[in-house]
This record gives sequence, C-alpha cells and structure tokens, in this order.
Amino acid sequence: AEIAVQHVRGVFEAPSTLLLPDRAEGLHIAPAGQANALPNVDLSVAQWVHDRWQPAGLGTDTLAGTSIHYVPLRAPVRNRGVLALAPRNERLIFVPEQRRLLDTFAAQIALALERVHFVEIAQEAEIGMASEQLRNSLLASISHDLRTPLAVISGAASSLAEQGDKLSAEARRELTATIHEQAISMSELTANVLDMARLETGMVQLNRQWHPFEEVVGVVLDRLRTRLEGRHIEIDLSKSPPLVWIDAVLIGQVLTNLLDNAVKYTPPHTPIEVRATAVDDGVEVTVADHGAGLLPGDEQRVFEKFYRARPEGATGGAGLGLAICRAIVEAHRGHIRAENRAEGGVRFSFVLPQPTQPTGPTPEIDPTAGGDE
Repeated sequence: AEIAVQHVRGVFEAPSTLLLPDRAEGLHIAPAGQANALPNVDLSVAQWVHDRWQPAGLGTDTLAGTSIHYVPLRAPVRNRGVLALAPRNERLIFVPEQRRLLDTFAAQIALALERVHFVEIAQEAEIGMASEQLRNSLLASISHDLRTPLAVISGAASSLAEQGDKLSAEARRELTATIHEQAISMSELTANVLDMARLETGMVQLNRQWHPFEEVVGVVLDRLRTRLEGRHIEIDLSKSPPLVWIDAVLIGQVLTNLLDNAVKYTPPHTPIEVRATAVDDGVEVTVADHGAGLLPGDEQRVFEKFYRARPEGATGGAGLGLAICRAIVEAHRGHIRAENRAEGGVRFSFVLPQPTQPTGPTPEIDPTAGGDE
C-alpha cells in the first residue's frame, strides 16, 4: 500500500489513497495510508466502483463533478479494492498513453494484492494443518501417558477395595503410596499441558524482580526433596551474580523441569550438577547429569513439544517439560541449549540477559518466591 501510493504520487503528480475490502467486501482506507489519506474521499463512491468494477469520479461519466478519480483494482480472480487519485494536472491522467499507464499501475497493484491474499490463504491452511497435527499429537501423547498411571491407580484401588481387610498394614501403605504417586504424575502431566498452552498464547506475564539466585535454587531443591532422594546434587553458585532479574516462579519451574528430566533419564544415585555463572550478556545456569547422553541430532529436537529422546523406555511424560523450559527462557529474552558432555551425560545451559545490578542494600525477598503458583 505504501509503495503503490508513493509511485502514483511520483509518476502522476496525484496524491492518492488505497481502499481495500474487508471480509464483508466493505471498503476501508488501507492502514498504511491512513495518515496521508485524501481528506475528501467518498467511501460510497469508492464502494460503487468496487462493486461494479467500473471507474467513477473526475474524468468519467459517473459523478464527474468530484475532484477525485476512482479506479477499480481488477485482478484475475476478483476486484481487490479501489485507487482514489486527486490529480494536480489532468493531462497526466487522462491523455491516452497516461490512461494506459494508470491502468497498468492499477493492474499491477491488484496482482500484488491478490498474491498477498493467496499467501495468507496458504499460511492459514498451513497453520490449520499444523494445529490439527498438534491436536492429534497432544491427544495421542496424553492418552498414552495417562493410561499407565490410571491402570496402576485402578489396580491398587481395586486391591484395597476387594482385599483390604486381608492385606497387611505394610501392603496397604504401599498401595496407598502408589496411588498417591501416580495421581501426582497425572497432575504434573495436566499442569504441563496447561502451562504450555498459557505460554504459547501469551497469557503468562513476567513478574521480574531482583532475587538472590541461591534462594531460587533452594526453593526448588526443597520442593523436589523426595524425588531427589539418594542423589548427590552438586551446587556451585560462587560465580553467580549476587542478584538476578527474573520471574522467580517461572525460572524455578525451568530448574524443576531440568532436574526432573535428569532424574528420569539417568541411573539412580548418579550425581546432578547445578551451576550459575556471570557472563557478558547476563547469567548462565547449567544443569548437568551423568546419563547416557543425547542421540546425534537431538540437541535441538529435545525442546520440541511432545518429542521424547528415548520413547521406547519406561519413562513417563508427554515430552513437554523441555519445551516449557525453552518457552520460559525465551520469554525472558534468553536462550537455552543442550549438549553431550565429553565425560558422559547431558548439559543443559540457559542464559538470561540481565540489566545493571542494583546498588544499595539487598532487596527484601518474598519467602514464597519461586514456589508453586
């Protein structure tokens, strides 16, 4: 729209306005040209030109008394709008060779608009196909990952209901604990799906504040105490900035997902390392394990929704944890990567850009920061 108006003004010495149809075929001034639109454009005349594919206004037999010339933008499939001109020199518009040149301009503008229209249709179709594929993947993944805990819960509950009085107290406690663990697993899966949806639709607003990073890590480790039982967690925050500018709840979730991923995909009792280091563009946080590592080519794919590096294993999950990590880090304008370690295992690192550190006393920290929302 901007280019069309500029060229018409330059070639024909005529200020002009481009009017485009909406989905109901009602004409409106193109947003790109609203600031410099002709002040006396008659939308009813332009609509008549658009509907009948005929020129009107100055120099025509229809409403010739107006100072504006209206030209339909005819494209092969349909009319794409109207070009309205207010010529300063009528000879530059209405002599035969100039008239043919104006018609060529209008045809080229119409073809460009038609190409844009079909690109939009193709993009909508592509988005629709991707959405359908995503929906199918979501249903397949959730149904698969809910089936196992539901079966376990059903079996344990059935045993308690049918044989509860015959079972020892220890057996009943084990069945009850199993039901509890599987219910938590289902709850986490559901929470991950909802979190991913909220992040992708932009419903999550960052609440960034200055926090001591060791407190954020401490809250996460306390929350995962049961899951990390038997693991040696090596923490090195000595090179971290004293304060980090983050949404503590969301970055806590990133750490939770990375630690949970390390627990799932590494042998029991192997150590997990958590480090934070000040870098030029902010703070870099690393979570490293001593597992089997990533398959070649999986360094980026592990952050895709529903992708699981080793789906043949018995490890549960919908493949959303790392995708959520990437979404949260990118919402902080940072980046995250995964790489195999030379000594074995995987290293997940994310960098969070940081503004200038505040001066003065350390701000008071909300003791619930970094906990559950």
